[in-house]
This record gives sequence, structure tokens and C-alpha cells, in this order.
Amino acid sequence: MLRAIVQLLKVLTIAVTALLVATGGARVFALAIERATPDDVGEPVEIAIAEGEDADQVAGKLAEAGLIRSEFFFTGQMRLNSLAPKEGKYTLTKGMTVEQIMDRVSGAEQPEVAQTGDAAEEAAAEVGAGETVPVTIQEGLRIEEVAERAEEAGIEGGYDGFLEAVNDVDRSQYEFLADLPEGASLEGFLFPNTYDFVKADAAYNVAQMLNGFDAQVTPEMRNRAKQMNLSLHQVITFASIIEREARLPEERPIIADVYLNRYADREWPSGLEADPTIQYAVGTREEWWPNLNENKDLLQTDTPYNTYKNKGLPPGPICNPGFGSIQAVLVPGGTSNYFFVATGDEAGSHYFAETGEEHQANVALYEEAVADQ
Repeated sequence: MLRAIVQLLKVLTIAVTALLVATGGARVFALAIERATPDDVGEPVEIAIAEGEDADQVAGKLAEAGLIRSEFFFTGQMRLNSLAPKEGKYTLTKGMTVEQIMDRVSGAEQPEVAQTGDAAEEAAAEVGAGETVPVTIQEGLRIEEVAERAEEAGIEGGYDGFLEAVNDVDRSQYEFLADLPEGASLEGFLFPNTYDFVKADAAYNVAQMLNGFDAQVTPEMRNRAKQMNLSLHQVITFASIIEREARLPEERPIIADVYLNRYADREWPSGLEADPTIQYAVGTREEWWPNLNENKDLLQTDTPYNTYKNKGLPPGPICNPGFGSIQAVLVPGGTSNYFFVATGDEAGSHYFAETGEEHQANVALYEEAVADQ
């Protein structure tokens, strides 16, 4: 009787999973259950699979290790794809998708062949072997600032070596880079997180960050961009501006509203009017984000990144945004706001407004708050 119940449950698992796939819901389901939190991305976890262990047993290990959220979904996908676990030890990383984990533990992704001598050293270098050091890349850093973090951590090649590794990336290996305009940099696509950087391999460290982006910005999110008639590059450009503007997480979707509303409104008389885009254009290694309030002349800078003078989006992202800012673009607040100004409080909150008149009143409140400080 118990055996029959188990078999029935397995059949139901396959049936429900197949139904989700047929209706397009499986990937939406996966979005909610397979994601590691941004803080976990890139963390290596070793999993040992013994001979004879089935998908249910492996799913339990993966869930316990924090690699998957749903054992049900994992086992259903394994059976739906006619895959079975293969005995061995696997080093997985948090942030991998269910599909990536399935390919690895089933042997669909071939394990590396043990090598000796010079061949082993070359193979190890290719996968980033060697001494590592934890490096935290905060949200909102431009590529040059990431290079500075790499140099401070003692990564071989330092600042220039990291930038060279970024420029030398084989973009054909990353599907999400396919829609980048010609000549565009990788600004915006080095996903912020804490990584174990390999001291002797800048290229591997760049790859870790790109893989972090690929793991976090899911196919559903990319499809959502298409539904909004935006390319992924445009979404990340918006997100990078929001990252530099927002101080409070709950304000990100509302700030997204402001810029999306200005962008979509054909009667809006100017560009996005985002100070950070000008800061990006004029920043130098001495001061990457100069204070425009202290130098108003910078607002007149003749650059494609001057969103006061030029309509539409700047040529590309101005920093590497975190997940929250990317999500804010894809799921904005739904308000009709066109304006915002700082309140002047310590938290970094903002006043929002739909009309110019309301905005000017808010500006007066801000100036009053600053004067009282």
C-alpha cells in the first residue's frame, strides 16, 4: 500500500510539473523558489552523491545546503527531463539555477578530467584555482571602482589588469550580453556581491561577477523587459540611475516611476534630468562622483550622458546596480510622479510630486530643512 502511495505521488509530481510547463507557469514558479538571496550568490557548496541515491535524496541534500528552495520542483524537473543523479562530488555555487544544478549532478555537464604536470596547472588556471581573497563589491560602483577594489585586495594586475580582463571578455559566452549596442562596455553587468576573488586570475573574477548577474537576472525578468518594450541594456541603464539616486529600498520603485514616466511621455520637454549621469561622465579617479551642488557648471557639460540636455536614456548604465534596483524598473511603483527632491533627513528620503508646482513646494521644504541644519 505504501509503495503504491509513493508511486502515485511521483506520478502526480510529474503531472503537475508538466502542467506548469505547458501553461508557462513552471518558470514563474521557479522564479519564486530557486533563487538564492543576493548575499548568497557565488558561495561554493560541496555536495557528495553516493551510488544509488535517487533524485528525492539528492533534492534533500540540495535543499539542506540552501542551493534550492523546493525539493518538489527539483525532483519533478529531473523526472520530466529523464535525468538521474550521478555518483560523485560536486562543487556547486549558490545562485545557480535548478537547470544548471540538474545538468551538473546528472553528468549532462561533463566533469573535468584529472590531469598531471603542466596540463594540470593550465587546467587549474582556467577555472580560477589558487589563493583567494574575499572582496565585497557594493551596489552602485562603476567598473573603475570595482577595479580599485580588486587592486586593494592584491589581485594580480591590479587596477589596469582588472579593466583589461573586463575588456577581453568573450561576450558570446553570455546570452544576456547579446543585445548590447556596438561599442558598449560591460558597465552594469558586474553583479554586486561578496566574491572569493582569485589573486592570480582577474579574468576568472570578472567571470564570477557576470555569472552572478546571469544567476540573479532570470529569464522571467528578461521576458518582463521585453513586455515593457525595453532591452535588457535599457533596463540596466534605468536601474543604474535608480541605484545612484535611491537611499531607501522602499523608494526605489517610486524613483523608477519618475524616470519611466519621463521617458515614456512624449510631451516631457527635456531628458531624464538625472544628476548621476553627469557625475558619471565627468568623474575621474580623484573623484568618481563629484558633487554637482558644489559645481553647478558641470550641469552644462557637453556629453551624451547629460540627461538635462539630451532626451531619452544615456548611452548605457552608469554603475553596476543591485537586484533591488533592477527589480524596481521591472516592477515599478505605479505612481504618476514626475519629480522628486531630497527631504534633507539623515535617512536620505525624498519628497515626490506629480506636478511642477508640487515639486517647487517640496524644493522649498528641502531648502528650509537644509537651512535649519
